Amino acid sequence: MIRIFLLFLILATPSVWAKSNDTKPTQKTYLMISPLQYGFRYVKQLNTDIIWQGLPSFGVGGQWQKHSVFLDHTQTSDSSGNPTLAFKKERVEWMLSYRYAVMSFTPSLDLQVGMGLGMYSDTLKSRLGAQEISEDSGYQMSGLGMVGISGRWNYLFYGAELQALAGKDFDPQPTLGGLIRVGVQFAIF
Repeated sequence: MIRIFLLFLILATPSVWAKSNDTKPTQKTYLMISPLQYGFRYVKQLNTDIIWQGLPSFGVGGQWQKHSVFLDHTQTSDSSGNPTLAFKKERVEWMLSYRYAVMSFTPSLDLQVGMGLGMYSDTLKSRLGAQEISEDSGYQMSGLGMVGISGRWNYLFYGAELQALAGKDFDPQPTLGGLIRVGVQFAIF
């Protein structure tokens, strides 16, 4: 988690202090709702195969000038076994992330870096014949480092980002992935 934070500082610091004359930040504050998000991660399954896993999710957030904040929710499950012996792992995640636009390509397209803190809970269900056992990990902390692009067009916003996630039960560590989001935005101030 410290490595992700240090990477964020290295990438963001030169751009934060440099003044840019070619971009003029907007003074509007936006509420953003993103029901169409699709994440993907490089994860280890219950049968120990490492695969790219698709993760449909949703998020809400806000943006003011070059700063944006998102709260994302993801729910996944993985199962393996046969009719006699079966395992199922379910994960629920909440991630609060901050993004800063370090460079603007156009007034409506930005390069962003960010980081986030979140929590997740794993539930493992194992079944042998008619007997089922369920174990819940409780909520654990997780961290996120990201770099991506985001854009706006009228009432729509869109973005694509590469992510590195870390958490106690994430495998591999860090878990590499990405997120593509499309949503609507409303000016509130």
